[in-house]
Amino acid sequence: MILENEKIIFVHIIKTAGVSIEKYFGAGSHDHRNVIDYIELLGGKEKFKDYFSFTIVRNPWDKMVSQYFFNAHKWVPENTTFKQYIELFGAGRQISRFTPLHLPYIVDDEDNILVDYIGKFEALDDSMNHVCQKIGTSYHGMPHLNRSKRGDYRKYYDEESVEIVRKMFKKEIEMFDYKFGA
Repeated sequence: MILENEKIIFVHIIKTAGVSIEKYFGAGSHDHRNVIDYIELLGGKEKFKDYFSFTIVRNPWDKMVSQYFFNAHKWVPENTTFKQYIELFGAGRQISRFTPLHLPYIVDDEDNILVDYIGKFEALDDSMNHVCQKIGTSYHGMPHLNRSKRGDYRKYYDEESVEIVRKMFKKEIEMFDYKFGA
């Protein structure tokens, strides 16, 4: 999402409250471009630097449960269990239209993070308050849209599936300080 008047770029990583954030800022569409796409769209890094860019990340174990309940039926055979879904992901199979990983959305070819701010889904109101302060507005709260209907993410995992997600998101888990069950 690009908002010209506010000079904001929101990099919408799937299943991280992106629809809610886009609606909060009045954007009409759901845009899943990565940061490189935005740089190219704007005509280069210098123009990109004129904007405040941000994204939201999410605990990978929670994110994968949300993703499974939201759209797995579109990408894996009907009646695929959550564990099978995670096993397919661990085997490198495409399980969604967009990558479930966070970093491909926000880094360049040398793994440099190119967004100005990374907020957390688990502290969404704090993250959005920070964003609004940076752009000179006040944050008034927002509804959580596109929420998947399911319980606590921890109940869907066994040791093997926990480890698959840990392996697949290893760099992100370390970078964003996520833990299973925390």
